[in-house]
Amino acid sequence: MELNDLSTYKPQTGETNEGYVYGNVHYGPDTAVSLNGNTTVAEDTFVDAETDSLQYKTSQTRKRFEAKQKDENNTEVRESTIVFKTQNRNFVNEKWQAVKRSCKENNKAIKTVLKLILLLAYFVYFGFALAYHVGDEGSWRLIVCTIFGVLLILWRLFKRTRVYLIWESFLNKVSEEHSKGRRSLVLRWVLYVLMTLFMITYVILFVAIKTPENLRSLFGLAAYPFLLFLFSKHRTKVNWHTVYWSMSLQFVMALIILKTSWGAASIRWCGTRLEEFLANAEAGSIFMFGEKYTDHSFIFGALVQSAFFVVAMSVINYLGVVSFIVNTFGYALAFCLKLSPAEGINAVGNIFLHVPESAMLIQEYIADMTPSQLFLTYAGGLSTVGGTSLVIFMSSGVPAAPLIAASAMSAPAAVAASKLSFPSVDNEEVPPIPAGANGTPTTRPDFLEKPTSLMHSIIVGINQSIVLTVQAVFYITTFVIILEWINNTLIWFGNRIGVADMSAEFLLSYIFYPFAYMMGARHEDCLFLGQLFGVRTFSLAIVAYPKLGPIIVNGGKFRDYVAGGINNTWSYVGNDILLEKTNTTLIGGILDPRSEIIATYALCGSASFAIMGLIIGSFKAIVPHRIGEITQHIFRAMVVGTVASYLTACFAGLLFEEDVAYQ
Repeated sequence: MELNDLSTYKPQTGETNEGYVYGNVHYGPDTAVSLNGNTTVAEDTFVDAETDSLQYKTSQTRKRFEAKQKDENNTEVRESTIVFKTQNRNFVNEKWQAVKRSCKENNKAIKTVLKLILLLAYFVYFGFALAYHVGDEGSWRLIVCTIFGVLLILWRLFKRTRVYLIWESFLNKVSEEHSKGRRSLVLRWVLYVLMTLFMITYVILFVAIKTPENLRSLFGLAAYPFLLFLFSKHRTKVNWHTVYWSMSLQFVMALIILKTSWGAASIRWCGTRLEEFLANAEAGSIFMFGEKYTDHSFIFGALVQSAFFVVAMSVINYLGVVSFIVNTFGYALAFCLKLSPAEGINAVGNIFLHVPESAMLIQEYIADMTPSQLFLTYAGGLSTVGGTSLVIFMSSGVPAAPLIAASAMSAPAAVAASKLSFPSVDNEEVPPIPAGANGTPTTRPDFLEKPTSLMHSIIVGINQSIVLTVQAVFYITTFVIILEWINNTLIWFGNRIGVADMSAEFLLSYIFYPFAYMMGARHEDCLFLGQLFGVRTFSLAIVAYPKLGPIIVNGGKFRDYVAGGINNTWSYVGNDILLEKTNTTLIGGILDPRSEIIATYALCGSASFAIMGLIIGSFKAIVPHRIGEITQHIFRAMVVGTVASYLTACFAGLLFEEDVAYQ
């Protein structure tokens, strides 16, 4: 019996409208029945007793049931699909985790392979480059940089071997034996005599005979160390070995830079490369401020270059270039001058880096330094113009070459001046490092963060450049304002007694006149140089260099004009010079070439009241528990930094030779 239409359905025996009876069991409309292994709901269905099959009361019921069966089948398919996908995903994850574990376990090997591939690719390029063109400046630059890179790689590999530890132990043993014993004492005095004879002979043959007017600089070379010794903190404890060889090293460096054509050419080459490198910052200035950024060249030009330079130094410092140079020459300097390795490293680092960055090279040693060693660290920073200061000085019109030379020569001068003013003594006490609030040591400031990757080094450099450039803006602006206020105040006081233009520059020119004269400057130029030295001391060198830069430019124009022919006449118009043939006026006149070099070298330092504040702020971030000690000796450090740059100027004046300097 099949009934597909409910209207024709008549209850049979044992059936009711509320359900049906199958066998001896009554099924309601919502009762589940199991037929042929399938479970369904008895609603709107009945079982045909003859066929023992499930029948539907209406066609709609059939459709609903079939749809429900289809949904159940789809659900089963979806569940199987999900299980399959989950199993596949787990399989992929397991394989990926296995790959990651393998990469982690073989991390060094993978990095080594990648580095070797890159190194091989570079040498392929290097070969093609030399095959394409060789002999010009660019090819020699590529060769020198490649050799330096190979040495850097070999040095880093060498430091990872046990041989390096043996080598370091051997050097320490040699250093200890060299510092004691009769044999070393005899050797030391032999070297003293030979070096002294060499310097005296050279000065007589090549200075006294050829340029006797340069001998006046010897007065400064004797007077400045004597003044430092006179006001030394421990006069009886001065290590004269360190002082003597520091000044001897400075003499040798001055000979190479100022008296040899290849030495002068090397410095000029370095200056030109630095200028080319910093010229890339112009793209950033134009992008941010437009083509007319030169209307405000200092803040939109020089400071952008400074930021770029700081970032670049952060990157090459991370790559190990700076540490390779500083460690190599720093340890050599420490061995020759009987300094601690940290002092030698910092002295060399000050040539290239600003005070905070050079201090970072030895930051793990600073807290344990003796007062004398720490003094050399920040006094040396006041003696040179590495980092941001170098770029800012270049922006004022001073050539890069003499700035680089002066900064390099001032490094050993800073050592001599520091050890004269603040010599080491036995049993110096080192203040302990205080614990933090919870008993743990204080953490490193973000400014001194050590980068962990190349990109991180860029970020660290950007953060450092922000701090340094903001400091530069406000320090320079503030001290320009202070100097202007002092000028106006002095002029007002001068007017009360009938003295016109009694400015700070006017007074400083007379106060610092003897210092300029002792360096060997022409006496007609000493007042102007004294003014520059005074401005540098009481404000900043960046305030003084813009006054010197145009005068140096005038000197170059004047020498070119005079060399053009005997008919190129000129005359003084007050302090200015009129080039009559071209009807050009050189505003401010000119300086004697030797006075130009002396002024450039003497101003090439960071010793000033303004930078004193920057030094204190920098070291407060590095060793906050010793800031009281630093502030107690900061004025002495400023005097040492000033004398160091003046000693460099004295050597420049003594060995100056116009044909070499301006060839």
